[in-house]
Amino acid sequence: MLHRLPELCRLGVRIGIAALLTGRLTTATEGAVLGQTLGWAVLSLLLLMPAGLTLSAGNLALPRLRWIDALWLVLCLAPVAAAAVHFGTGDNRAAVNLSCEWLGLLATWLLFRLLQSDVGAATAWPRVVAATTVGLTLLGLWQHYFGYAADRSEYLSLVNRQTELRQELAGTGQLSQSQVRRELAELETLFFQMGVPDDEPGRKLWEARLLASSEPVGLFALANTLAGVLLTGALLWGIWFLTPLAPGPAQPTVASLQPEIGRLSTGLALGLVGFCLVLTKSRTAWGGTLAAGALLALVRETVWVRGLRLNRLFLVLAGVALVVGLGGWSGGLDRLVVSEAFKSLRYRAEYWTGSWHMLCDREHPLRWMTGVGPGNFRACYLPFKLPESSEEIADPHNLFLDHWAAGGLPGLLAVLGLWGVALKCLLLASQRDSTTTQVTVSSPTTPLRVDWIGALGAVGIVTLLGSGLNAAWPWAVVAAGLLLGVWASRKTSELLTTSTAAILAGLLIHLLAAGGMGMPAIVMLLQLFSLPRREARAADEFSVAWPGLLLAVFGALLAGVVITQGLQPVATAELQVALGDEALARGAHDRALKSYRAAAQADQLSPVPLDRLAAVTQRDWLASRDPQAFEKCVQYREASIRRNPLAAAGWRALGETWRLRFTQTSDLADALESVENLRQAVRRHPTNPLLQAELAQAEIGSGDALSARATAQRALELDEINHRLGHTDKFLPESLLHTLRESLDAPDSEP
Repeated sequence: MLHRLPELCRLGVRIGIAALLTGRLTTATEGAVLGQTLGWAVLSLLLLMPAGLTLSAGNLALPRLRWIDALWLVLCLAPVAAAAVHFGTGDNRAAVNLSCEWLGLLATWLLFRLLQSDVGAATAWPRVVAATTVGLTLLGLWQHYFGYAADRSEYLSLVNRQTELRQELAGTGQLSQSQVRRELAELETLFFQMGVPDDEPGRKLWEARLLASSEPVGLFALANTLAGVLLTGALLWGIWFLTPLAPGPAQPTVASLQPEIGRLSTGLALGLVGFCLVLTKSRTAWGGTLAAGALLALVRETVWVRGLRLNRLFLVLAGVALVVGLGGWSGGLDRLVVSEAFKSLRYRAEYWTGSWHMLCDREHPLRWMTGVGPGNFRACYLPFKLPESSEEIADPHNLFLDHWAAGGLPGLLAVLGLWGVALKCLLLASQRDSTTTQVTVSSPTTPLRVDWIGALGAVGIVTLLGSGLNAAWPWAVVAAGLLLGVWASRKTSELLTTSTAAILAGLLIHLLAAGGMGMPAIVMLLQLFSLPRREARAADEFSVAWPGLLLAVFGALLAGVVITQGLQPVATAELQVALGDEALARGAHDRALKSYRAAAQADQLSPVPLDRLAAVTQRDWLASRDPQAFEKCVQYREASIRRNPLAAAGWRALGETWRLRFTQTSDLADALESVENLRQAVRRHPTNPLLQAELAQAEIGSGDALSARATAQRALELDEINHRLGHTDKFLPESLLHTLRESLDAPDSEP
């Protein structure tokens, strides 16, 4: 049995990589900043142990180091170094979570390079990705035609019920009031679980998206993210559909290898993925797909161009026209997709301008070199956000600015190098001799079903850990699509050597105006399609013991770090916060406080548990007027700020607490404390009209009419800009506007 251990380790690594590919693509990759995808980072690091043992036993070849290896080393380690430089100055939990993800992505690259010598593994990876995109497509189509309507109906019924309960609360008896409050608390918990923002402007924006949007998102949070994944799937399916197999001297004929039923199944998968890509309305993904297709056509020696029949090309063009026509007929496409394109580009220009000013800020002269660190972009960007800009973005929607901010100048240079790799590979593909670009049929050393075990296993794990068996239908749809993709994908080993560079270029073009350079799933796809060509290795090159053992130790140590500093505290705190929310909804006040304290103790970097504690103790203080409860609330607020001093929300909440204290005591010192904290919030988000208005009110309360007049004027100017540009979620209420206008006529006074 021991003599088979290296082979079993190799099979285990293959299963694990397939699980990584599918798991990353079926998890909301935007949740990486919250630590929701850390499990996949741990898996990738743990897989280095069996991979290292297999390497040391000689069952894998040690790949020769290339420039692309150094490039990915810098790409992955630059954000980790930037996080270390900026630790303690921003959101430490987000920085640690994303640093762990980048370490996991570095491990993923090492696994790709090691297993690249296994022909069966290298053959299976594109098939796993393509099959997974079919599963995401089926789910996306369901969302577009049925799911959103059900979500809207459910949300509106909950809102109506909330309104009814609030109306009943005033005229009921004490017992009934307790029941109504309990049901209201349960509704608030449901809204929180649905992701509904607490603040009114954020809730309006969320409702507008829910009620008006129809773009499929799959299992992600954004349609643009799904579009980037579908871009890859559409190109893979398109290449397979168009590629004629070139039989070698001893190979069977093309007809026997690729029956028409296989061609039809591949065409079906291509049509489904392409149609869902159109429904996402992601113009950046459309541009990346078309550009990649054009690049493939321009590469003269590309396999799928040689031997291409005109009738097949006509079929593809007819299919594209049919997909677009169906999208328009079904309501998925409209004239706004084209007419709003320039507006979308203008928004991105505003994001890029603010990001550029942030990175070249004179008050932080080293920021152009060190960036702001992973997870801190939004907080650092908001002071530089243009007043006309509509969204408080989490990334700059540009891969250069994104990785520059996350990893500093080394990250920016590494992204430029990745572009260079794509262009160089395209150039080499166009110059390659026809004898070196033939598609051959190889016999994998291990059956491909090993990889499908990993892929389906990942879907099962996500199902159980995500929502449990009671809400497993989205993943059941994905699993069904995955099986369809397995059946439809090519059953032969096509190396795609002249196509991967075009796919890589298509993804990079998409990321020029879309987020994703900090999303693990998208980065993993970039890694997969930037792999260099496999090399023939001599038998003695497989006998290397110490690098494999070193790699296994390296993986074990880093996995331990990620578990103890990332996965364990995040998972424990998340569970305790959920238990606290549930207890609070049931009216178990003490139990909720206990759970929140346990969460704050388990995760000593996240401000979320402290915010919960502050909210509960503030409610207790307002009900009891107990000074000790107020002091505890302030302590929790200040502790939350220390965990994320860049965020305006913490300072705003502390300023509101002192304002409430001032309404009770009429003490000028309380009013001044409120003003000082709100000024800190405004410094961090100066283009928020509501923050400016709240500061103006606090300054009026403190007697500083001169400052209040200037602040009120600024709030009115920002509100006018929002009205002019139609940013309805940021409009100030009329009552507040009236107060601000009155403050403009107030006489000057000193506090």
